[in-house]
Amino acid sequence: EENVFIIKNCYLSLHSTTTPEMLKQFLTEELVEGGFLPRWLLVYGEPKPRPRGRLREGVFKLNEDLTNILGAISRMDKNVAFVFDDEALAYYNKIEEEAYKRYDRVLPFVGRYLNYVVSFADILLVSDAIGRAIEEGVNPYTFSNLVQLVQLKQLVQLVNETKTDNGNNGTKCTNRLIVSKDYVEEAWRIIKPSLDFAVTLVDYVEMDRPVAKMMDYLKRVKEASHSKIMQNTRLNAKQMELAVQTLRQMGYIEIINKEVQRTGRGSITKSIYRWIGEG
Repeated sequence: EENVFIIKNCYLSLHSTTTPEMLKQFLTEELVEGGFLPRWLLVYGEPKPRPRGRLREGVFKLNEDLTNILGAISRMDKNVAFVFDDEALAYYNKIEEEAYKRYDRVLPFVGRYLNYVVSFADILLVSDAIGRAIEEGVNPYTFSNLVQLVQLKQLVQLVNETKTDNGNNGTKCTNRLIVSKDYVEEAWRIIKPSLDFAVTLVDYVEMDRPVAKMMDYLKRVKEASHSKIMQNTRLNAKQMELAVQTLRQMGYIEIINKEVQRTGRGSITKSIYRWIGEG
């Protein structure tokens, strides 16, 4: 049909942002324990607002260069397999074993995120090769395949064979690029915080929502009045009673009395909930 496009072997990558508060609002056990949310690589960052400034000189040129380089790589011969060396493979297996034990409450995330470790290690190797090419003033357009580009870096062992070989992702190729342990370590350093964040989401879902909402709010502000908590968490009186009772039994909060001055109306004593738990 006219205006119909068919994309074969399509890979769809989506990038999105949200606030932790909005994410938690729609979290359910099915969403966390099922297969949908683990398909997203969750990256949490602390807000660090800074004054708007001007871009540094050369930023647009760098952006253009990187775009062209990535375009050149996408057109290179992909008949190559990324293969861990013995040390890298042993380290990855150790990571995998420990991850399944430590993150047993988020197993749907573990399997997928460990696959990211493999992919990121491969990407980091190519990234280093691009950096070496830029440093030496070599145009990536001069290379017809990834082996030639990575060989420029001279920090990895290259094995060119005529027989087929299965790489880290299971593809069959004739050329192998050996990935060292350093890249696996760096990839795990990048991915691990995402698994840690997944654990916090499970903690939130598994606890009663009123308790989790109050706990999350007090962990951020440290202390607040009864009315202030209700206003910012949108808990009703019954939910507040449940949350306060639970958090006190858990030893996470204490109640103190504070004298608050009111303009032109003297002072009153308010009950303040103070966070004394970890975090």
